Amino acid sequence: WKQTLAILSTYSKSDEFPALCDQLAWRLLKSGDAFAASLCFICAMNMPKTVELWTAAASSHGHPAATVHLVEQIHVLAQGTGQSPDLDAPVYEAFAALVGLNLVSPSHRPVEPTDDGIPSTNTFIADTSTPLTPVSQILQHDAPRPSTTSSSHSADSVDRPPPFVRTAAMANISEDDLGIVETLTALLSLLSFQKLSGAEAKQLAEAVKAKDALVAKLNAADLSPTVLDSVHDMAAALQRRDFKAAQQVHVALTSSHWALQKEWLRGLKPFYQLCIKRLK
Repeated sequence: WKQTLAILSTYSKSDEFPALCDQLAWRLLKSGDAFAASLCFICAMNMPKTVELWTAAASSHGHPAATVHLVEQIHVLAQGTGQSPDLDAPVYEAFAALVGLNLVSPSHRPVEPTDDGIPSTNTFIADTSTPLTPVSQILQHDAPRPSTTSSSHSADSVDRPPPFVRTAAMANISEDDLGIVETLTALLSLLSFQKLSGAEAKQLAEAVKAKDALVAKLNAADLSPTVLDSVHDMAAALQRRDFKAAQQVHVALTSSHWALQKEWLRGLKPFYQLCIKRLK
């Protein structure tokens, strides 16, 4: 299959390449080679099928780290192919539950890649300082919370989010606009340390996706001057913990610019509710 893929890459026309890769992927999948099929589905830009195979591989591990790696990889693939990561995938519910149970903490330490085609990035790692719960149990929102508290989740760490690190997804964002991302990232990190309910954890996962969508807009310089000014006003209010003022800016943007900015505006609505409830 590698030789076939190389031939397709070398000799097929650009408009034919995705469809041919998709056909090759389906043949590999029928033969039982899910890993090779996932690589060909990536070449075919068939993101839903790729995510489906990755999800199956992550589920076989039953370990929170596999879920974290999967969420990271979905977003990397979405950025690389220009597609939306907002898929109706059960992994987001599992990831939200992990955040809610404080089994995921923000970190910028690299994680070793896995053998099943789900390479990791450096955005999150699973917190292994407390006993880990299988993902299948985490999906039950009434699962008991760990009785012990890691030192990394002490009161000091709640007040001081991890240092901000600029990633490749922010390469084209100006230093001035980078402050917006840093502010949102810090607040999301603080929220991830709270003891959230299942519903709140899902809201936090939506807020993380909204932040990523806004980062993509900033990186592509895809915000009008008017919208960008409002986003700066929103970030300034967030920096001084005036969440209601930031929420008012968000409401105004939703009323006037929803059509073009809904990808990130949608997920920030519950974000403000969480901030007002948990960080006041």
